Amino acid sequence: MEQSEAPRVLITGASGFIGSHLVAAALKRGWEVYAGVRATSSRKDLTDQRIKFFPVDFDKPGALKSDLEKFAKSTGGFHYVIHNAGITKPRDADEFYRGNALFTRNFAVALLETQPGLRKFVYMSSIAALGPGDPETFAPITESKPPEPITPYGRSKLKAEAMLAEIPGLPHISIRPSGVYGPGDEKIIGRLVPIFNRGIEVRIGPSDQRLSFVHVMDLATVTLDACLVDQLAGAFNISDGGDYSLVEFYKFIKEDLEVSTLAVRIPTGILVGYGYVLFKVLSAMGKQVLLSHYKMREVTAKNWVIDISHARQQLNYRPVYDLKSGVAQTLKSRE
Repeated sequence: MEQSEAPRVLITGASGFIGSHLVAAALKRGWEVYAGVRATSSRKDLTDQRIKFFPVDFDKPGALKSDLEKFAKSTGGFHYVIHNAGITKPRDADEFYRGNALFTRNFAVALLETQPGLRKFVYMSSIAALGPGDPETFAPITESKPPEPITPYGRSKLKAEAMLAEIPGLPHISIRPSGVYGPGDEKIIGRLVPIFNRGIEVRIGPSDQRLSFVHVMDLATVTLDACLVDQLAGAFNISDGGDYSLVEFYKFIKEDLEVSTLAVRIPTGILVGYGYVLFKVLSAMGKQVLLSHYKMREVTAKNWVIDISHARQQLNYRPVYDLKSGVAQTLKSRE
């Protein structure tokens, strides 16, 4: 790649919450950005005129490979690929393996075969691939922790990482974020704000639960930085480096909203049971499921504290936002 040439980056899952922030961050760096989206994907957060679109349909591997070959012939190919697309709301548990592991492997192989200038494949994995940390010692989760994912989603992410490691010659890195929030987040803060505004505070999980979070802009920054690090492989755990309780998280939100709430605690057993029934009913109807019993076990695990020293050392990761300032920034963006 010549010095004067802007890096060409393909970002899959670009229409989603994290993906749209990756696109914005790459544009800010002056990169030539290709948003990898399906024809049916929403483009409401991809309105910048500098964005170029690249069709990505993992259900049609032949067409995808053909499009990649044509692109390489006309431009020289992608320098970086950030694979952020994946399955989070399956119709059945097996869909996780297909969408998160098998498609990822096949995509990476197709890129190796068609993109002669590929410098880095960055896979957006999840801390769920490792599973929660020790619930007794509350030792932070490091990259050396033996993987013990407790959900089909986590197992599919871990399998994808393993499959990538088995591809000869693939220059790749996996990023494992903790709970991601920020402007445009409708899964965490976006769901809590209207409930808090009604004066209700629902507490789930054990009272001694410890959590880690990462602001989506910090996640985007470290993901793009990972593209630029030569001769580096493996996985990196990403959070803001903090250690929080759910009560602290709620407190930051309520302080900025200037509201008071009545706390209602839901026992873990009830949550898991509800998730199980919901999963069975919606799966039978062929509908996507987010709050399954698997997910309930994950969100109520005691220890999700992340050690980010590896990313600090190898990627020079320096998060800008802690949870308090990140919540304030997120809520301000909603005004």
